[in-house]
Amino acid sequence: MRKSSCRVCQTCRSTESTLNLKLGLVSELARLDTLESAGKRKRVRGCCIFVGSLMAGALVAAACGYLVGLPSLRLRGDYLAIVTLGFGEIVRVLIQSQTTDVLYDAQEIAQLPVYKWPLHTGGSLGFSGLPPYASLFWAWLFAGITLLVAFRLKYSSTGRAFLSIREDEVAAAAMGVNTTKYKVRAFVIAAALAGIAGGLFAHTTGVQLNPGELGFQKSFDIIIMVVLGGLGSISGAAIAATLLTLLPEALREPRSLFPDGLYVLIPLAILISIFTQRRWRALAVLAGVVAGWELMRWGAREAGVKLSDYRMVLYALMLITVMIVRPMGLLGVGEIWDRSLWTRRRRGKGKP
Repeated sequence: MRKSSCRVCQTCRSTESTLNLKLGLVSELARLDTLESAGKRKRVRGCCIFVGSLMAGALVAAACGYLVGLPSLRLRGDYLAIVTLGFGEIVRVLIQSQTTDVLYDAQEIAQLPVYKWPLHTGGSLGFSGLPPYASLFWAWLFAGITLLVAFRLKYSSTGRAFLSIREDEVAAAAMGVNTTKYKVRAFVIAAALAGIAGGLFAHTTGVQLNPGELGFQKSFDIIIMVVLGGLGSISGAAIAATLLTLLPEALREPRSLFPDGLYVLIPLAILISIFTQRRWRALAVLAGVVAGWELMRWGAREAGVKLSDYRMVLYALMLITVMIVRPMGLLGVGEIWDRSLWTRRRRGKGKP
């Protein structure tokens, strides 16, 4: 009897320990599930705030564009560009000299009036502590939206008015185009898109907002992208922006185009030979670029020169060469999807 009772007690104890273990696992899984759901809600809330901040940045930048556009309507061409660059320099100097340290304490921020928040952006040291919400998804999403807006705008009545004012403002005004309205509209749209880009840049991992990073040099880089791609070409500006972003990094440690580069060069040569109007000239230019790249690497290796030390010099020389060869930009006013840019010119029968 004693042995049987002992066995029953041991069985009960093992069953009880098993139940306790199962209950512990269930409670731990429930706790992890609660933490995971709370983390998901926090991320969703953060993403919503992030998108809202981008929209707020776009509105503030659009308002600034409206204020800059109104007084500078009488200016044209280079003088108008100088005014916009000067306004950017004014904002940079004011942020550096008239702002103080960033506030991180929630109580101090709550006690401070809202209109004094912009005065605590870090000064010359910069604004730090922003959560890194920006990612490739958001960057590609807003880049696609920007290209779509630019495409729809170019082929609309507003876009045609923009193009007419760019070509000849006097003739556009004579034809009944309200140049004042459309110039201010161009300022506002461009400033709003720049505000969204600035918000994405601010929330990038490892970025500390510093007024020096968004000065004259950054504006000049953007102007180079537009001019190199072709004034009036959406796809040209996108291609130029991609090339000018990758080129400095490629010059940091120049590598041979063979054999890995053949995966890009061969399809590019086939497309050029099939679709371009002057295929032999285009193929000769492509071969010259490849030969120049390899010759540059060979010469630097023979002379014992480190090309990474002169990468910005080479970058500037390449830009100057492209501007001399293609003064109208890579695509001019055309687009990469225009058939006239790729189809061959057919010679008529009986013509010399």
